[in-house]
Amino acid sequence: MAMSHEDMLKRARQLKKQKTTTAGASPSAPLPRIELHEETSELDLEPLTRNSELLKDQIGSSLNMGFQLALDQVHVLYPDADLSSANISKSVVNGQLVDIDD
Repeated sequence: MAMSHEDMLKRARQLKKQKTTTAGASPSAPLPRIELHEETSELDLEPLTRNSELLKDQIGSSLNMGFQLALDQVHVLYPDADLSSANISKSVVNGQLVDIDD
């Protein structure tokens, strides 16, 4: 059976208290490690997956918007500049715009 979040926190506090009250332990001895795992069903993962996809879309939109804002600023500073080859999927290599390999 999976432990609730509160149960895990309670257990962690107990272990921390036990660690600080353990008598006779060598100060150089490594502390025991306890890992807590909670079972997660696919139904629990579905909202997280959906949220992850939404966040990825928002990040992509923000990057595109930032790139467009930068192009707009360059156009204001250099109105005669040809920005047609500028693209968010390109990088500058040796003074040339080249496609980025993903």
